[in-house]
Amino acid sequence: MLNSYEARVIYMPYSVYEQVDATAGRFGTVVFSTVKGAKIKEVNTHVRNVMARKYQFAPSDDKVFYFNSMEEQVKAFTDLFVMIRKFLWFMGISTLVSGVIGVGNIMYSSAKERTREIGIRKSVGAKAQQIKAMFLWESIALTSLAGYVGLVLGWGILKVVALFISEDTPMMEKPGLDFPTAVAAIFILVIAGTLAGLRPAIYAAELNPIEALKEEN
Repeated sequence: MLNSYEARVIYMPYSVYEQVDATAGRFGTVVFSTVKGAKIKEVNTHVRNVMARKYQFAPSDDKVFYFNSMEEQVKAFTDLFVMIRKFLWFMGISTLVSGVIGVGNIMYSSAKERTREIGIRKSVGAKAQQIKAMFLWESIALTSLAGYVGLVLGWGILKVVALFISEDTPMMEKPGLDFPTAVAAIFILVIAGTLAGLRPAIYAAELNPIEALKEEN
């Protein structure tokens, strides 16, 4: 017998069942399992034909005999979760791209506002690569901080959701944060921070120190 609520199932010989239940011999539902490698559609057709011959109904009549396959249910659930995962990936990538553009604009505005500061740094010996590295690190720090806050909030939300999911809930596990996914997210954030800071970093590195010193705050 296959049942989602296994703890509520009692196994007994059919002869015992006939003694304790007056409705023995009349079944609303019959559950059976197949051998490994069996093709569900072929089993479905065979069982339906056998039942149709025994009880005199058309094998194509779904109202008389309904065949429900756990394999099909699992496939439906799997397809649903795949679609949800793709949607979440799309939303995540869209949010990441928006964040990169936003951080890039912020860093570019910061570079424009700090033109005189950049000129002073260059006049006292700072090299273009040092100026570029400074802005890149600031961009990476900004995106990493925002990403870390997002991970912590996501972890907190998962913990709250897990409180409402019982251990006995069938076909559903308590949600949690996958460590490899978290590491991959941090790595992606570092790359995103680098891309976001690239334009302002190049702008700052290419500034002429003489022209930059003329800039009024």
